Amino acid sequence: MGLASGVHLARVMKTATSLLTLLVSIPALAANLTLVAPAGVDLETLTPRTDEGADVRILAMRIESRFGIKLEGSAQQISSSAPLLIGRPFIVSDATGAQYRLCVHAVAGESRWIELVPLDPTGAAPAPARKSGLFRTAVYSVGGLPSTAEGKDLLLLADGTYFFGEAMGRWSGDERTVALDGAFASWGRGTLERDGSAITFQFRRGGVEFEVVLARTRETGEETVVRRASRYAEALAMSLPPEAPPAPPAAP
Repeated sequence: MGLASGVHLARVMKTATSLLTLLVSIPALAANLTLVAPAGVDLETLTPRTDEGADVRILAMRIESRFGIKLEGSAQQISSSAPLLIGRPFIVSDATGAQYRLCVHAVAGESRWIELVPLDPTGAAPAPARKSGLFRTAVYSVGGLPSTAEGKDLLLLADGTYFFGEAMGRWSGDERTVALDGAFASWGRGTLERDGSAITFQFRRGGVEFEVVLARTRETGEETVVRRASRYAEALAMSLPPEAPPAPPAAP
């Protein structure tokens, strides 16, 4: 194998290896749920419940909490219900007094995509958001209406590479934003939730407003990583220059 081929193949193997060894770790003590209103959540287990005994119930226009709810950072008193406000965090409590941050990130028809994060009783600040990980399309709206377009998975790798559906490119961002290059550069900068649970892109195309909400999944993304790594390695391998035929033996 020639020197150029060897260097190219080494790059293929290095990239494939870094992809295959990446396992996206999702914090266990958090929940991203899609509920069909009316529905409820058991706070201790962070799982949906459909009966009246749920700690928190998400209704069409309001949120009910058996053990109290208030808008985070507000001076209002704790009450048993609050209006449903998209993107505004609430503090809710369970039967033991433990507190959770509840946020309804998106609404589509009767579906409500919510996030629940237990709060540290010591008051410690939450860890900085991690941007790398596997995200799934939770909302895709066109002109304010939900679209029937099939959602794609967005995989952000720690080395700055992204895979979005069949597309591949580079991503960048700061503490609260993510930007994709290539085919999705026109989407502009997406807003990253402070705990890294979702990315929201809002942009205009042909005078029409688009909104795409990508929710971090609990899946490890291992299958996606393996599939993308295999395809990438094959594509790079096919671009290798052909090996030169061996030189004829020297004349005696």
